[in-house]
Amino acid sequence: MILCPHSKIRSFAGILLKGSGHKGNQIGIDNVDETYTRLTNGIRDAIAPDVTMFVRYVLQDNKVIRIEVGEGSYKPYYLKSKGKTFSLDMISGLEAYAIGKAIDSKRYKVENTVNPKYEIDEYDLPLIEEVYEEIKFIMATQGYKMENTKATLNDANTLHTTRNGVHALGVYDGEKFEVLEGSEIDMSRKYHSENIERQRQTAIQNGDILLNGNKYILNVSVPFTSPSSAAMFVLGGSTNGWIEWKNKDGKTLDEIYRK
Repeated sequence: MILCPHSKIRSFAGILLKGSGHKGNQIGIDNVDETYTRLTNGIRDAIAPDVTMFVRYVLQDNKVIRIEVGEGSYKPYYLKSKGKTFSLDMISGLEAYAIGKAIDSKRYKVENTVNPKYEIDEYDLPLIEEVYEEIKFIMATQGYKMENTKATLNDANTLHTTRNGVHALGVYDGEKFEVLEGSEIDMSRKYHSENIERQRQTAIQNGDILLNGNKYILNVSVPFTSPSSAAMFVLGGSTNGWIEWKNKDGKTLDEIYRK
């Protein structure tokens, strides 16, 4: 477990099994008080600053101990065993590296107002990159991609629309549709849904849609829950995204995924 600076130790639960029989059955804990003491000492020895005041043990049927850890008040927390290998400077360096990657991805609005200060040498950077790759993988499993969409595109998975002279690109992963940075947005046609139209107007106010000459251009990639809501955001009016978005061979999204 790696706890980054300014992050929170959020509630989570772990289970300690004292032992098991030859068939894998739980045999229980012999001395509960002694086990509590060893757990507390182990946590105190492993994590700094001391987090034991936020730890609660729940004994379940005298067989397992459930360990619950509440949100800590003395951030950042780190593993003592890493020593200088994962010092506070390394944690701050990791935070700064992750912030830079989030900005580069153009998928998220970064609200950090203070740049982390740290001092590391060139030999520490590979470790930071390695830890970041692990974090990126975990976030991707939760649906939060960190890489720049354009960097992962190819002709096979890119979709487009050119209706009414508006050129826009997008990608669909079977669950959500993402309209890509650089797509043109038709602001001349209003959409009857207040939510979609409000989203378009908010994007203009935030600088996510910019006026370039006589065309409105999307300045960031924007995710949507469906191909149709993405198409309506781009084209205005009422639009069926399943037949509006096409691949390089001219096949509609409906033909690709539904037939």
